[in-house]
Amino acid sequence: MPGTGFRRRQTAIAKALGRLAADLVALQEIFFEREARELAVASTLPHAFHARRVGTVAGGLVLLSRLTLSDAAFIPFQEQGSLLRFSFLARLNRKGFIFARWIDPKLGIITTHLLSNFHERFDAGPYAVWQERQIDQLVDFIAGQDPALPLLVVGDFNVPPWTSAYRRFQAA
Repeated sequence: MPGTGFRRRQTAIAKALGRLAADLVALQEIFFEREARELAVASTLPHAFHARRVGTVAGGLVLLSRLTLSDAAFIPFQEQGSLLRFSFLARLNRKGFIFARWIDPKLGIITTHLLSNFHERFDAGPYAVWQERQIDQLVDFIAGQDPALPLLVVGDFNVPPWTSAYRRFQAA
């Protein structure tokens, strides 16, 4: 975001990603399309996907890959939280998830960034309810995939492992 010093850190981040020799990197909180493009180029990972949203990156999600992505799509969450709470920030770039596939090796990839729980009451309150709805949508999506397709699910889930929402997600 403006004022956070990201432009200063961007080159270092991209170089560090390039040194990892990773096949796949999933980033969250990359809000501007220009930064997404520059990170993709500087990271030396030749295949990238992010969904455009009026000069911004939908969901703040960027997927960088050494291997060719056969297809990729951004799926917005139906639940975005309230306009009258801190969740309005998430509504600005539309929370959701990316679903992509590699052909060789055969792999489905999901990356997401769930709504933050600003109250940190993870089993009660409106943020917990909104997170559970987002997780339910992910669980439904996962259940609709070919069971023979291995799935890698990564991201910032913003829910601790002791919550019922996390356990439901993990079971999927």
